[in-house]
Amino acid sequence: MPRTAFTKAVLLLAISQPAWAATEMGTFEPVQAFAPASVIFDDPTGKGFVWDKTLPCGANRATVTLKFDKAYSNAHKLPVAKVWLHTMQTGSEPEQWIAAVVKAPTDTYRLNALEWLEKDTDSENDGPGYVPADLTSPLQIDLAWAPDGVVSVNFGGEFVKRIETSGSIDKIGLAVSWAKFEFISLKVGRTGAPQQTCATQTQLATSASGPTGDTSLAPERTAAEGTIPRMTELSLIRQPLAAH
Repeated sequence: MPRTAFTKAVLLLAISQPAWAATEMGTFEPVQAFAPASVIFDDPTGKGFVWDKTLPCGANRATVTLKFDKAYSNAHKLPVAKVWLHTMQTGSEPEQWIAAVVKAPTDTYRLNALEWLEKDTDSENDGPGYVPADLTSPLQIDLAWAPDGVVSVNFGGEFVKRIETSGSIDKIGLAVSWAKFEFISLKVGRTGAPQQTCATQTQLATSASGPTGDTSLAPERTAAEGTIPRMTELSLIRQPLAAH
């Protein structure tokens, strides 16, 4: 192919890429100290423990490593771990949770583990289906979300699942029910240029308090939040947790 034609083809491909492709493929810039280095949930009674945090302005990527320890038997509920994103209710669009779900193995040789992506609301559950999961070693889970509403999840570099959401993603959370899992090194940040709204917020903060550097991805903190993970019984919150 002539050099000029090749260059045009590459440019056309770049222009025609969907928003989620640019989000997934760019350089990841994580926020410092967004989450604890390790969060361990051990839930032998099915209470359903959750840690969650508001996302910093402009965040569109997250990564965490999931380490399985044990599953507890229950006749009606599956032993699962979730990494979820939350969207706010806007107009007629309901509140939503988009979750990367891993079902713990329950057989002797740990062969029946599963993983899937799901979208939950108060009234329904949707997703692109499940695939086998290998939990004999830690599993890295990468999440990316784009302005057009597409959320993609990469399970261990082997399976990528995508689903659409209609709301604005504002929180990320970790959850476990009827199992023991460890979430290692959760990182949240951004791929691509900063959003204009975030840049504006940074400029306003800088002009009000003097030069402080780029805070467009600084994690939001409150006096009550600190750096300690908040663990709440599932019965006190509305996040869907048990697999359907």
